[in-house]
Amino acid sequence: MVISSKGDYAYYSAYGDGYLRKLDLQTDEVVDKIKIGIQPRSVCITNNNKYLFVVNYQNGTVDAVDLTDFKIIGEYDADTGAVGVALSPDNKYLWVTNQSTGSVIVYKVNYR
Repeated sequence: MVISSKGDYAYYSAYGDGYLRKLDLQTDEVVDKIKIGIQPRSVCITNNNKYLFVVNYQNGTVDAVDLTDFKIIGEYDADTGAVGVALSPDNKYLWVTNQSTGSVIVYKVNYR
């Protein structure tokens, strides 16, 4: 789970059903959801609250989500077993940890 820097929304993935949800922290209600990869795990958000990345454990991908439209705009290959995700402070690099291989993959992020 990650909370926007404004503190208005929380975003969380559900490992069992494969959805990413947007929770309004004022009303405690889910206001949006999208189907993402298989067995989603960790999420991280950019400093400007425009993009979110979610790791999908089973299919070994990272989905890039545009939070303005709440739609998937890209996907990175990360190998089966990907579990953790973090952005560099300048939001230029994305790190993904892999439980199966014990490795860390670094991606240069290209925003639209």
